[in-house]
Amino acid sequence: GDPAARATMWTAYREDMLRQARFAVFLAGNARDAASGSVSLAHGVREEFEIARRQGVFPIPIGATGYQALELWREVTGDLASYFPDVDVVAADLAAAFADLGDPAQSDETLVATTLRVMDQVRRALVT
Repeated sequence: GDPAARATMWTAYREDMLRQARFAVFLAGNARDAASGSVSLAHGVREEFEIARRQGVFPIPIGATGYQALELWREVTGDLASYFPDVDVVAADLAAAFADLGDPAQSDETLVATTLRVMDQVRRALVT
């Protein structure tokens, strides 16, 4: 098929999916080149992140999983207040939670629990 038409279809799919979300969790985000076998950052994950940002969806990149998620985690942790507007990031203790999400030594169970804790803290901060 036509690569441009395929890209347009994927963008529309991502926009529709994120329109229905309050949070977007980003894991890994790597792609393997079929010809060379080399691994690179997944551009689709970056596009989903940008769409989420435009639509006001809260991003939760799990930096501990590496690749594109690590890049996004660095961006988000560098400016939590802009990615979580209307949330008192200090009161919600987001910095500590995001530090855990970037630590590859954390267990999968801890990463899941921390992700859910971030969602809960943000929801509570928006209610009050």
